[in-house]
Formats: sequence, C-alpha cells, structure tokens
Amino acid sequence: MPEGFRIATAFVQVSPDTKGFKEELKAKVDEATAGVDGKVKVTLGTSELHAKADEARAKVDELDGTLA
Repeated sequence: MPEGFRIATAFVQVSPDTKGFKEELKAKVDEATAGVDGKVKVTLGTSELHAKADEARAKVDELDGTLA
C-alpha cells in the first residue's frame, strides 16, 4: 500500500472549443479532394414500390363504381 496522505480532491470538466471547426474541416476536406472525381453506379429497388402500386390499384378496382 502506498504511503502518504490525500491533500485534496478535484473535479474538472473539459469541453472542446469547436468554434470554426466546421469551416476549417470543410476547407481541409476541399483541399484534400481537389481535382478528385468519383463515379458511382446507383440502382433503385422497385419491388416494394410495385407492391404498393398493385395494392393501390386493387383498392381502386374495389371502389370502382361505388359512390361516396
């Protein structure tokens, strides 16, 4: 067991200074990626869309000729 005695206890709360962080980060990212182009192939999964459209068509067909 270490010898000695406690003189005091302290609690310290630390908060970062984020003033200007967004602008500085954007400038650095823009500088790092200057002249870089990227291409991405994007596809759309339409199965859920088609299922909902079929459901809507079925409801319209069910209501066809019905008056409110």
